[in-house]
Amino acid sequence: MEDLVTRKENDTDCSKNKRISDIIDLWKFSRHYSEEAQVTEDGLLSLSPGKAFKVDFIDISLNKHHKSEVINNMCQDIVSTLQLTSDYYVELHKHHNNYTTTEITSTRCEILDAINGKLVFYKHVKQIIKLAGSANNATIRINFNVKDCRRNDITTILRTVKDVATSGKWMVLVLDRTFNRCDAVNFPDDVFTLPYECDYEKLFIFHFYNGKCTELPTIQ
Repeated sequence: MEDLVTRKENDTDCSKNKRISDIIDLWKFSRHYSEEAQVTEDGLLSLSPGKAFKVDFIDISLNKHHKSEVINNMCQDIVSTLQLTSDYYVELHKHHNNYTTTEITSTRCEILDAINGKLVFYKHVKQIIKLAGSANNATIRINFNVKDCRRNDITTILRTVKDVATSGKWMVLVLDRTFNRCDAVNFPDDVFTLPYECDYEKLFIFHFYNGKCTELPTIQ
């Protein structure tokens, strides 16, 4: 009997914590989605007077994922392109957007410019330090821990909510930097280009800490 009571208390605590987390997520999401968006007293998202709807939030967990190879591959490419004979340490700004192919290309160009000593405005690179190194084993080290968020991470979640009542609702998949133990997330191109089978009216990925919300294409 005592174990049953304890389980019920734990379930109640988990449910309460989930409601609190959802309210915080909704407040933060509404701020970054639209200047007109407001949170109603009963926890709905309102975009215009008389129109409010429910938003479901689910966390995307990347804890089991290894560090992404996208940064390491970019650094190796730079070493090969410039035929470097010294090591470099690159510190990137902490507040940049999540990585996509475009962002990776932009970061690569900035690091190339920084190593070549070009005096330009750097969006990604905070500082770069030349270190000792050998001609046969030059490396570039970067201060970021990046993980991949793959299409499969999203489709797996959507399968779990397939039978849930979703009419008129939005689904927001939340990335939390602390929860996922990484500084930034890399998105392969197919995350944003191919549509998802989803019964929700709209589907978003929302990075809680940098406030980046992106709508994903869906098919009913």
